[in-house]
Amino acid sequence: MSKIFVSHVSEDRATVHGLSGQLRDWGFNPFVYYEADGGVLGGAQWEQTVLEAIRSSSAVLLCVSPEVRNSLWCFAEIMIARYEGKPVIPVILRGDSSNLWAVLRTNIQYVDLSQDPAKGWDRLRSALGRLVSASAEATSRAGMRPPYRGLASLAEEDSIFFFGRTQDLSAALARLQRNQLTSGHRRLVLVGPSGVGKSSFVRAAVTPALRHGGVPGSEDWKYLSVRPAPDPFRRLAEQLRRITPDLGGVREILASLTADDAGLSMTLSDAMAVAGADAMCLFLDQLEELVSQVPPEVSRRFLSALRQAAHDLGRDRLVLVATLRVDYLEGLLTAYGDDATWLLQEPTLLGPLARTELEQVIRKPAEVAGLAVEAEMVQRLLADSTQIADPLPLTSYVLRTMYDGLAGRNRFTLADYQATGGLEGALAQHAEAIVSAFPAERQAQTIDAIARNLATISAKGVPARRRARRDEFDGEMQSTIEQMVESRLLFASVDDAGHATVEVAHEALFRYWPRLASAIELLNADPLYARKLMQSATESWRRSGDLPRQSEFALMVENLEWSDFTDDTLEVTVAYICATQERLDWLSDFARAHPQRVAEAVAAVLRRGLGLVTYGLLTPTVKAVLASVVDFDEVARQRADEPVEAIRRSARRHLAARSASPSVDQDGQFVDLPATELLAGTRGSSERVEVWAVRMSRFTVTNLEYARFVAASGYDAPRHWLASRDPVDAVSSIADLPVVFVNYFDALAYCEYLSAQRQETVRLPAEIEWEYAFRFPDHPLTDFPWGDDFSSVRCNTSESGIGVPTPVGLFSPHGGDSPAGLADMTGNVWEWTLSPGRLAKGELVHYPTGFDGFDPSAAHEFLPRVQRGGTFLAGHEDAIRTSRLINLPDLRLQDFGFRVCIDPAGGA
Repeated sequence: MSKIFVSHVSEDRATVHGLSGQLRDWGFNPFVYYEADGGVLGGAQWEQTVLEAIRSSSAVLLCVSPEVRNSLWCFAEIMIARYEGKPVIPVILRGDSSNLWAVLRTNIQYVDLSQDPAKGWDRLRSALGRLVSASAEATSRAGMRPPYRGLASLAEEDSIFFFGRTQDLSAALARLQRNQLTSGHRRLVLVGPSGVGKSSFVRAAVTPALRHGGVPGSEDWKYLSVRPAPDPFRRLAEQLRRITPDLGGVREILASLTADDAGLSMTLSDAMAVAGADAMCLFLDQLEELVSQVPPEVSRRFLSALRQAAHDLGRDRLVLVATLRVDYLEGLLTAYGDDATWLLQEPTLLGPLARTELEQVIRKPAEVAGLAVEAEMVQRLLADSTQIADPLPLTSYVLRTMYDGLAGRNRFTLADYQATGGLEGALAQHAEAIVSAFPAERQAQTIDAIARNLATISAKGVPARRRARRDEFDGEMQSTIEQMVESRLLFASVDDAGHATVEVAHEALFRYWPRLASAIELLNADPLYARKLMQSATESWRRSGDLPRQSEFALMVENLEWSDFTDDTLEVTVAYICATQERLDWLSDFARAHPQRVAEAVAAVLRRGLGLVTYGLLTPTVKAVLASVVDFDEVARQRADEPVEAIRRSARRHLAARSASPSVDQDGQFVDLPATELLAGTRGSSERVEVWAVRMSRFTVTNLEYARFVAASGYDAPRHWLASRDPVDAVSSIADLPVVFVNYFDALAYCEYLSAQRQETVRLPAEIEWEYAFRFPDHPLTDFPWGDDFSSVRCNTSESGIGVPTPVGLFSPHGGDSPAGLADMTGNVWEWTLSPGRLAKGELVHYPTGFDGFDPSAAHEFLPRVQRGGTFLAGHEDAIRTSRLINLPDLRLQDFGFRVCIDPAGGA
């Protein structure tokens, strides 16, 4: 008899007593804590009793009434149930669904006994029957399947062993349950690094939840799961043949899918008709295969056909779920344009597991399989996992190895874990097994590439993990790198600039994989290799100002004599040490032996850098080391008046005529923007968005304005300002440049200060307000305020060749302003907005049709925030109207600034 846990408040005791009787009549065993024949007896340990009762139950019923929202006991019971992975069915006895906590109201289907009891009882019995049947089936399967899958993904049949990601599952179901997405289609695209378990999450958590009604009506959907490679059309035809054999053979279905542009939508519609289903859920696993393994013309046709099918079938008939490695996001968008953008808008980020979730992954599958787990083993495994880039697959790999070695025992022990070599030893053994399968020449090339590109050699010769961009590897190595990522030896992700990167899964490879350790040792001791690195680093510095990699720098200073350092090489070495503060001892020794050479190198670095900004970035520690050879006070005096005039001269070389910059003081420089309904989005996908009236600042906040705030409040000054008791004096030479090196919270603090000064509400603009100011009153959907054709004489981007921020409004006389008269909305500095971002930090993306809303009361929450406008450091592609940068709010960089707006009197 299946046990059903019943959670309720005392006000419903009589009703719950009747409910318990009905459950018994249906053949269930209700657990109700007030009943002496099955509930908690007086004096019992409540928490332990409830925990054991929930663990042994097949499902949990939450009896809903107005009092339940204030019941800590009920809330605790439901949280325990969710933690234990038990299905929860809210049953409304009195009131309505508004009495549910938000986490349940949006994510779980409920049964209503208050409006139509007869219908409600039928739904409850049916729901319990499905859940109990599924639980029994899963428990039966659990006895036959290993609780851990090693490096393989979990399958739907492994759902009984899936733990962790409770919040992620709730969020995924909520996303699919939304009545209206911005594009009118229902989809869930999970984006994340390699090794975080995206495929397992969909197969073993999302899909089973949907099959059991996780979204209203989803229990009646038909489900398809497809990996695109090598041909997404054929893979789809094979799966359609499996679930609807009456549709025809694979060749016949394939011909139908590819007949014309509407072939996919027509075939899916026919399949639903044959299967008697109203809707179909299509899971596209590992979308990165469309870039890495499928011919481009096939991928393009498939994405186009998929978009057409979503349009033809509508959101109620076709549900799309997909997974994508984050390092392929940019490649997919670049290669397939609007068809990929349509699919990938509003992606859901799936990050690494939290420690508590990883503990569930270790412990709970074993408990389901009837195995005991020694606490010391769990803690050791968790401790070791903190050193792993992607601990989930390797943890599963070690646990599967331990499971296979139990030999009839029913307990995992610390000794079992140690016998595998732990995560480090198991990883090294796995690496050797993978690479040994390569041809001999390819083995040597692979190990050499890892040693040269993915290992950083410290000053003491100790190898450490380094993250490298994928484009550092030649074309022949790309397929090998991809294979090693799939084998979990390398971890793939993206850097803050959006470039695809890889790194070794664990530094243990450098120590415990003998062949790799030998290769690193040989490189570390090779002076010829160090000279080659020095030459390459010097050329890169002279050409583009790029600093060497840490591993290159370490090999240069350790393996080369002082006499090997030319003036150019010394210059790049000084620049690296000033920027990183690494090997200050080396620089100090060199400065004592060759003071004039070091002084000239420092001067050259300052000349090549950002003038006063570069000087201001030199830390006291660096200055102290160089004080014996460089008079920094004299440097400051000589350069104090240079930056702004030098910037103006450089900028004006790119302008058609000379002009004076506008007044620094912004007081009164606000543009009134009346309330409107703005057409926003892209030409292919736009919508009308209501925008309230707002007064927007013409210019970004300047150094002088920010200095007045610092002087009045004692707030920390940006790090590039000269040290001075008077902040206003400190910025006298850069007064009309936009303030930079400010984060989102710095901008909020300034707004609070200015609000008090002006006695009105000053704040950051929301993203839609920024868009409105860019295009007021309803300018066409162009890339730039003046049109679609880029012009370097109208804005400060990298094409202008200036390389630093320019005074606010410098480009206004040359057509750079927005139609409303706002300056520098293209280029110069990224501008913080109030709007929260939806992706990981530092990702440059093109926005979808819809905009994030904003809640001023939540302005101080630590959420990624949207930045708009582009930067002097990047090209005009990053500054077009549809580009947005999304960053963590505490980040300060040399091209981060902001402008402010004012709510009209009586505004929200």
